[in-house]
Amino acid sequence: MRPHVGSEPSSKSSPLVPEEPRRAAIAASGVAGKAPAASNAIAANASTAQRTWLWLGPLAFFAAVAIAGTWPLLLRPDELMMAGGGGRDGLIFLWDLWWTREALCVQGSSPLFTELLYHPHGTPLLLHSLALGYGVLSLPFQGLAPGLEGVLLANSALVLFSFWMTGWLTYLLALRLTGDRGAALLAGLAFTLASFHYGNLPRLHILALESLPLVLLLLLRLLDRPQHWRAIGLGLGCAWVFWVSLEYALFLGLACGLLVALERRRLDRRRTLRALALAALTALLATAPFWLVAAEHGLSSSAAASFGLKEFFSADLLDLAMPVAQHPLWGEPVRALQQRLHRGHPGFELGQSYALLALAGVGAWNAWRSKCSRLRPWVIFTAVFAALSLGPTLHVAGFRTGLPLPFRALTWIPILEQARMPFRFFGLFQLGVVLLAAHGATHALQGLRRRGLALAGLGALVVFETLWVPLPLQRVEIPAPYARLAHAEGALIDWPPPDEAHLMLPTLHQIAHRRPLIEDQTWFYPRASSEVRRTAQSAEFQALLAVLFEGREDAEVAAQPRLDAPRATLERLAIRHVALRHAELGDEALTRAQRGLERFGFVLVARGDGVSIYRRAP
Repeated sequence: MRPHVGSEPSSKSSPLVPEEPRRAAIAASGVAGKAPAASNAIAANASTAQRTWLWLGPLAFFAAVAIAGTWPLLLRPDELMMAGGGGRDGLIFLWDLWWTREALCVQGSSPLFTELLYHPHGTPLLLHSLALGYGVLSLPFQGLAPGLEGVLLANSALVLFSFWMTGWLTYLLALRLTGDRGAALLAGLAFTLASFHYGNLPRLHILALESLPLVLLLLLRLLDRPQHWRAIGLGLGCAWVFWVSLEYALFLGLACGLLVALERRRLDRRRTLRALALAALTALLATAPFWLVAAEHGLSSSAAASFGLKEFFSADLLDLAMPVAQHPLWGEPVRALQQRLHRGHPGFELGQSYALLALAGVGAWNAWRSKCSRLRPWVIFTAVFAALSLGPTLHVAGFRTGLPLPFRALTWIPILEQARMPFRFFGLFQLGVVLLAAHGATHALQGLRRRGLALAGLGALVVFETLWVPLPLQRVEIPAPYARLAHAEGALIDWPPPDEAHLMLPTLHQIAHRRPLIEDQTWFYPRASSEVRRTAQSAEFQALLAVLFEGREDAEVAAQPRLDAPRATLERLAIRHVALRHAELGDEALTRAQRGLERFGFVLVARGDGVSIYRRAP
């Protein structure tokens, strides 16, 4: 069996390392070479059943970890986790999953452009966190139940899939680097149960942590042996990440470039460059639909993320060693401290396991001492992404020092300037930590009689520090009257404009009513271009809203025959229905809105669950 990359080599030659330096590496590696050699010897002598179990055993183990680590999601798949700073963001991704099915299976159109928002212009979704790859994966689950129920079922399946694959792929990456199956299991367990994974559970494009070990594993395989089929595999893996998370695609581009630079002395450069070019071409072809829509509509948005926003969403230096904030014993004071560090924002869930940090320290020290260790580049990798997560300038204990950091250079690079949340680089930092911890465990437990028991104890300690169960799940429902509009015609005004607590409701309700919306979607990021938003922000539309819902006529309307201009706007925009949400309006505003709608010929057609639906005859 060919040795893993990162394990110390056998006597066979390798395209990575010439024969004489390779022998010197074996002689210099000492203890680091023993675990991979033992692992390879065991695998070589194993029966077919044993070899099968070596693959299927970890896969089954991480399936069990996914179920236990997200408990009771398996029993309540029709509910959604909406806790933490990004809890309400989960409603965005319900719409994303629904829209993917609506576009592909109902309308037969591209999911990268929607006519259901910013009516009548529509808007591209190129830089929106669409998680299209997950949307395609969700289609069979959405087909099991109608409407919102199917979307929630699909969302829960994707959460379980992410926890499962994140653990297993991290295990494979750690195994390739250390050759130690027990330590690799520990790494997979730690990464999939990481606080960063839990903290971003509602956001599918950041939940997809399995993307990180997947691409890095494919890259290491390619660097080990630059073959065409491995290059195509890397290209397809990068394309998959691109369709799931544009942010992770950008982050992994930086990560792959860094690793290639750090490994350059070991590589057959000509063959490697050819293979990387083939991988890039494969990725480009596999993402061609995105670039075709970009050529038609452009990639522009109203504004890139401001420097101040990037400063706000930067990790504090203390975050790199903060304990887990959701822990039942010490979570409350940690959450309070995090909110003080980040001006009250609850979304910086970047806690660490101290057992893991200690092992990572041992692994980093051992890797750095040994010049031949394949883990040495990962020490630099971990340090670089720790620095990038800190943002443009250094923050220490909530104080902005103004000291510039490497992230500032990224703001000069096109596309990367859109990265508005530096703290999300924490995912790559945490991956580096678990890989170094796996190496630390391999080294620290070398020769221990009850090594398996020690690894199990370390795993239990990591689980104790990080596990967040039961998950705080909540029911998500759409008021029944919206379903009455599913086969209607024309656009809908869903009133009132949502406040901070109800920001995602109009698009959530669209899953049931399927009518185009005109209003400005304040949650939509990046913000749609001014061209797309021109109707929602126009004086004519704002005057119509004032007459319909506020019981008044502004100066522009009053200067014309009383209702002619608003009626013309209603006709031009094909507005046929209005939904009034009672609880957000209050009695007085509800009465004004009802009078205004009656004046324009709207009649009540459905009422229930705190919502009234009005229809206007053509």
